Amino acid sequence: MVQSSSKLQYLKRFFAAGSLIVSLNGLNSFTNLANAQVNEMESDSANTPKREIFHYARKILDLEKEAGFKVLPFHYKNLDSIINNAKKEVNIEGVAEELKKEQALNNLKNISEIFRAHNFIYFSDPDVLLHKALETKKMNSYNFLVLYFEIAEKAGLPITAKKADDHYFIEYDLDSETFGWELFLGIEQDKKLYPTLEKNKNVTPLDKEKFLGIADRTIGIHLYKQEKCEEAMKYITKAMNADITDPRTNKYEGDVYKCLGKDERALDSYNYAIEFEENFFEARATLGEMLYKRGELSKALEDYNKSIELSPSNPELYKTKGDILIKLLDKKKEAQKDYEKALELILKK
Repeated sequence: MVQSSSKLQYLKRFFAAGSLIVSLNGLNSFTNLANAQVNEMESDSANTPKREIFHYARKILDLEKEAGFKVLPFHYKNLDSIINNAKKEVNIEGVAEELKKEQALNNLKNISEIFRAHNFIYFSDPDVLLHKALETKKMNSYNFLVLYFEIAEKAGLPITAKKADDHYFIEYDLDSETFGWELFLGIEQDKKLYPTLEKNKNVTPLDKEKFLGIADRTIGIHLYKQEKCEEAMKYITKAMNADITDPRTNKYEGDVYKCLGKDERALDSYNYAIEFEENFFEARATLGEMLYKRGELSKALEDYNKSIELSPSNPELYKTKGDILIKLLDKKKEAQKDYEKALELILKK
């Protein structure tokens, strides 16, 4: 900021250069006016609220560390290196309207190139902890989403997080249009390639709570796999509070309830998962298996038939369906067909 004495000297030189004669009193009055305008600008600037930056990636690393996972200083250092390198490649200088999309695409392409330079590759497992993704370089679409959002927050990019089933992507919001971006491919999204997106079915915008709820669910899943079921339920419950309609969260809530010996509640969770996503194979198959073991064979048969529709190359499904047909209906011939199909699939492997 230019100091008052400096401004006075500048004005004196300005008037002298123009051969203008200004009285000292007049010059002082002019300077006072200029100072008042500067002070007003400074006041406006001070009163303008600063954009709050939320560090999504760092927050998720903190959550994983608090849950007992081995998150080390080098994970944070690696993250900061990626984010800072990517931010340098982002340009948000004002451009003409017709050039805004080109600028946006260039920004996103540059970010993708930074990820490639760090040797990140796509990993289809939907439940990868962020610190493990940074460590192994294997990232699912949610891990990529987290990094994009950390960069967008720091650089001020107008993006929105979206989820379609277990697929995550971003939408870039321009004044004139909105376009999707495939995170791990680093290309503009072609909705025709994704029936779910084309029909706008099960596409959910992710606010901050839902965004972090996915991280809570991932933590809960890993704790469940370590048989730390009570700890797992704490994180699954947080994920449920963030989005009670998420099929995958409902399914894992069922798994954790079953781990805790609460079978009735587990059945409810599996049924809710299927209610929210009818073709959710893992929930359908788990429900069928649980009903079969409880002796509820009619209900189990419905779920096994549907599971076979969703996964027709799974031999175990045919074998269990055959068992149900014999126990429930004494249909030995039909059961034999299912046993033969199971054997055929096993021999193909």
